[in-house]
Amino acid sequence: MTDRPARSLADDLRDRTDDELAALLQRRPDLARPAPADVTALAGRATTRTSVQRALDGLDLAHLQALEALLVAHPAEPADLATLLATDEDTAARLTSDLRELALAWRSPEGLRPARTLGEVVGVPAGLGPVGERVPEPDRLSTALAELDPRQRSLLDALTWGPARGAVAIAAPDGTASPVAAAAGELVAAGLLEREDEGHVVLPRRSRSPCAAGGCTSTRHRAHRPWSTPLSTPTSSTPPPGAGPASSSSS
Repeated sequence: MTDRPARSLADDLRDRTDDELAALLQRRPDLARPAPADVTALAGRATTRTSVQRALDGLDLAHLQALEALLVAHPAEPADLATLLATDEDTAARLTSDLRELALAWRSPEGLRPARTLGEVVGVPAGLGPVGERVPEPDRLSTALAELDPRQRSLLDALTWGPARGAVAIAAPDGTASPVAAAAGELVAAGLLEREDEGHVVLPRRSRSPCAAGGCTSTRHRAHRPWSTPLSTPTSSTPPPGAGPASSSSS
């Protein structure tokens, strides 16, 4: 397989030898039934949701984590993904090479990119929230986090070590404004949370600096799973065993 940058997955496939294309069809046999008319048809078939899901079902945890890191950081080089995965560059290169051989990734002039529809099938990569438009820059972010009160901190902790999306109690049992809702509103105003609707908030992330303090540590493949964590009760700031990095690092 050549390392010449391509402009699309179809371009990437055109650069493969007959043996490399045969290997792809052996590893993803659904792509060969019926036989595709040409490379463009093969690329289209390789990016259908059904075929992508079948390919993901055959991946181990290491490859799923590499895939999630690529979804977060693309376009990227193995060195970039090695940082996110907290591994060495050779390991990251081997994992991404496997993903490319499976037509789950392709090399553009800017770096490796995930195949089209991959993000739709995987869902939110590594349990991270969406890219935030108003997340403070690193210097201001550190200051903002240092100034949080305990209730605000507990909200961020709940969304950091659990799903990135959470339900907020709008009113207390006596009908007064909920202190949790007030704290969530303050975090939204500061750009540390985003409000999805009247009853839900989401922890956003920066576009190019996820998992900076130790790598993405997703422990399972998440696909089309609705997550919602009640935030009415403050939680401990101590991460559970095997949990990923804190929001101050991933935001």
